[in-house]
Amino acid sequence: MPTTATAGPAPDPMGAGPTLTPEILAPETIPSREAVRALRASGLSVGLIDMHTIKPLDRDAVLAAAERSRVILTVEEHNILGGLGGAVAEVMAEAGTKAVLIRHGIRDEYSLIAPPTHLYRHYQLDAAGIEAVVRDILA
Repeated sequence: MPTTATAGPAPDPMGAGPTLTPEILAPETIPSREAVRALRASGLSVGLIDMHTIKPLDRDAVLAAAERSRVILTVEEHNILGGLGGAVAEVMAEAGTKAVLIRHGIRDEYSLIAPPTHLYRHYQLDAAGIEAVVRDILA
């Protein structure tokens, strides 16, 4: 499940961050929510949109996130090619948005074989990893 700006019938309860802040779009709702809570607790303003489906993609939610944020981070628990990040990239490119898109997930490589918790930690797809990625973006 990808996480991104709020998609679907109801907005994500975590809501959007203020203008010019990172917006996380992801299917990994629980780790993304935990990361956003930790980031907000430290004083950072970060939005979160739960993109529970890629098709149909909530184009309006993507464009609203890109309008209010300077960075869009998509988080996927699989290869970053051909998923949410690519779909968001298409929407942003066609609309000519100014926000920067960063796709976070497994790069185009053979992945390790291990229990899921180990893989999430290795690929920074757990809450601590997502938080670290956002902090690196803001650095």
